[in-house]
Parts: sequence; structure tokens; C-alpha cells
Amino acid sequence: MISGHAIYGMLFLWLPFFAISPGAESLLIYQSTIAGMAAIPLFLFAATQVPRWSAALVAFAYLLYAPLHGPNFYDFHELLPPIFFHFFLYYGIATRRNWLVFAMTFVVFSCREDIPIGVAVLGVYLLLTGVRPRLGLGLGVVSVAWFVIDKFVLMPMAGKWWFARIYEDLLPPGESGYGAIVQTILINPVYFLGTLFKEAKLVYGLHMLTPLLFLPLRRWSVAILASSGFFFTLMTTGYAPTISIAFHYTAHWIPYLFLGLVLILRTLSSEPLGKARRRAALGALALATLSHSYIFGAVLQRSTFTGGFAKIEFHITDAEKRRYQELRRLGAMVPREASLAATERESPHVAARLDAYALRDHHGEADYLLINKQQLSFGNTRRTIQDAFKVANYGLLASGDVFYLFKKNHSSPETEGARAALGITP
Repeated sequence: MISGHAIYGMLFLWLPFFAISPGAESLLIYQSTIAGMAAIPLFLFAATQVPRWSAALVAFAYLLYAPLHGPNFYDFHELLPPIFFHFFLYYGIATRRNWLVFAMTFVVFSCREDIPIGVAVLGVYLLLTGVRPRLGLGLGVVSVAWFVIDKFVLMPMAGKWWFARIYEDLLPPGESGYGAIVQTILINPVYFLGTLFKEAKLVYGLHMLTPLLFLPLRRWSVAILASSGFFFTLMTTGYAPTISIAFHYTAHWIPYLFLGLVLILRTLSSEPLGKARRRAALGALALATLSHSYIFGAVLQRSTFTGGFAKIEFHITDAEKRRYQELRRLGAMVPREASLAATERESPHVAARLDAYALRDHHGEADYLLINKQQLSFGNTRRTIQDAFKVANYGLLASGDVFYLFKKNHSSPETEGARAALGITP
């Protein structure tokens, strides 16, 4: 369903890996691998602009960049894998490999509907700076056309989704859509600036830019590359994940910030005392990145690192191992062809089937319900489960420490006790 996000690339980018080994673990391994391997095309691109040792330092700075680590430990999200293809796109532009430019443009477009906005800005940069004006014009036109058709034609045909609410404070009463947001900015710029000058947004901006010494903002022509990140994070209102380095929204910034970093390092080389200035910038970059990564990243220390909503623990307790085995045991009891509704954290582990539902939203009158009693308060989970038992007759099939597996039209003497333990009323 593309009403929430249009991710056409899933068909050829990561579903093949999932088909080989269905499970949440496969997607997490794929995400971590491709996010780390993005350092390779970043190095290749940077080596076309600065000496190879400088390019290597930029690649290492990327790998240690804390805003990359948090999203990777949150969950699997479609914004992280495209970073790899972004860097190959820049390499194709720099080396005039047009076939690579066309291929990578199509791939990044297919990853999510909002990515073309950043590519359009890249096209504007190529046009205004005269680096590759014809290519820039083409990228800009194609990107805008893809975004408009995808966002305002194809996706609305599939239904509505809640993501527009992350700009709620910028929408006039009764209005919706990006046009209304632009209207607010133009008509009431003082109010718009007031939504930007928030402590949390300042802290977020510092997290994103301080490790890179603000170098990507050193020249206006390069700074515009970060405008898509600005739009999709700092302009949002009332939604904390968009302005936290623990979530995937940092990926709206990362490829463009490192593109800008490389371009600025190249311009430093052309200035008086250019070699010394570039070396000084790289030395300071190394110190800033190491310091920031040590406090907020996942590589140099692991006692305070946060991914998503929670602090990440890098060891598995015996109780967690037992719970994982229980989850696998109960999941194996559900036939692959059967429909299944599960609580939030269990859904990714049992979703390799045609009909899978997340109990935080809907039960789908599924053949099986897999419930973690510790997840009942997440979203509308409790209400959804209560409704499932009203519309169908579910009996307890098996249970574990915190898990309960119910089957439709199944009877067992343990059912009433399980319902009582979950607080499900008749």
C-alpha cells in the first residue's frame, strides 16, 4: 500500500534478501551492511575531488557519524539504504558516467516518494554553479515531475495517511498539503520563524552539523544541498522523532551533508595556502567526529547509546534469549498460508506471509493472534484485541512467558485464564 510511503524499490532492493531468509533479522543485516558499504562509493566520489587520503578520512568520518548509528539501531527503514546509491550517483556525476547517473537516479527515486526533493536541489546546484548545467536542469525537471505525480496523483489514489500531521502547526485551519504550508510561510514568516527557533531543533542542528564543523554550510551554493533535510526535519512541528538523531529522518541530511563536505574540501584546496587549509580542516574534522561519536555513537562506546525510543543494550540476557526462542516456537506454529495479527514488536518476526496485521491498528479478523502482554498499551493495541474477541471466537493455542497465541474457532480450557491475564473482558 503506497498511501503512506511509495517504496517501489522494495521489489528489487531488499525483498530478494527477505525471500531468501524471511525474518526481521535479514532486513536488519541488509540495512547495516548497505549503510556501512556506502563508505565505498563515498570514498570513490571524494577521491575525484580531493587526494585519496583525504577521501579516506571523509569515508571514516561517515562510518563514525553518530546520526547514522541511531537509525540503524532503531528498526529497518527505507531511508537508510538509499545513502549507498546517493554516493554512487555523485560518483557518476563527477566522472561523467551518465549511465550510472540515470541508473542511480531511478534507484533512489524508487526508495521513497520524498527523496526526489533532495535530488531536485542537487540539480539546482549543478545548474546554478555551472558544474553540469544541462544535467542539473534535467535532474531538476525529472525530480519535480516524479515527486508531483507520485505524491499528488498516485499516492492519494491509494488512500490517506497520517504523515501530513507532522506539519500541523503550519497548516491553516481546514487546509492540508504542501501548498498550504508554503502559503503559511509566505503570509506569516514571523510565525514560521517562531516554529523554527525551538531548543530541540537547535540541538538537533548542532548534532547534525558540529561533527562536520559546519563545513557543508560554508558557501551558499553548497549549503542549499541541505535544504531537503531542513524541510523534512526542522520544519516539522509536534513530532519529536524528526528532530532526533536516534531516528531515520537523519537520512534526509546525511548524503547531502557529506556531498557538501567533499565539495568544500575541494574549494579549500583552491584557496591561498589551500593544502594546509584542507589538512587543518580534516584534522579538526577528525577530532570533532571522534568526540561526537564517542558520546553519541555506537562504535567507540556503548554505555549511553540510543537508537529510536530507547537506550540500546549490546548484550542479550538469558531471559531475552528464552523469550526469543519462545517467540520463534509460537511463530512456527502458525501455518505460512494463515493470516496473523501480532503486537508491535512481534509483527516483524512473523510477517513473512500474505496477510499480516499489526494489532496497534487492526486485527483483520486474522486466523491467529500473537500477543505480547507487555505490548498491550502500545497505540490502540488493547482496544483492537478487545474488538477481535468480539467479532470472532478465539481460543488459546499456546503460550509462553509473556506470549499468547490464539487461534480462531479453537477451544481450550486455558482460554479464559489467558483472557483474564490480558485483561480482555467477555
